[in-house]
Amino acid sequence: MKMERRDFLVWIGVIAFSLGSTKKDKCVLLKVLFSIYREVKEMGCRPGEDFIKREFNLDLDGKRENREEHILVLIHNEGNIEKFILQVTFFKTRANYYFTRNAEKISNVTCIVNGDDIEVIENELKEEELNTLLPKILKGIREEKKLLKLN
Repeated sequence: MKMERRDFLVWIGVIAFSLGSTKKDKCVLLKVLFSIYREVKEMGCRPGEDFIKREFNLDLDGKRENREEHILVLIHNEGNIEKFILQVTFFKTRANYYFTRNAEKISNVTCIVNGDDIEVIENELKEEELNTLLPKILKGIREEKKLLKLN
């Protein structure tokens, strides 16, 4: 059986996620991922849609005009389980044009959620990115929900 490139990358991502961090770190990261899933799921579907898609901007340095990451969260049913995709787009500001930003890198974390269990099936973020970004993403989503009075 020939392994396709995408299957190979998924396999490498799962191996890297499972071997790259200690069991305690993985457990904490899975809890944060599940919290992100739960927070976005509470926001619900938009009218006429049978999936949940929400977008957020992550403010790293406190300057609203210089938001650094774009976060997309997609939750949809696949049979009797839910697929949860967290996509992070990293931007780079052009040197001579401060207000012009180009997407530098797009990374996905894909999970399967079955009840209270969450399993990462694909991860394109590095371990240090997971440790720093996931808690910030969760905090940013909670703050946005407060602004929208969804809490």
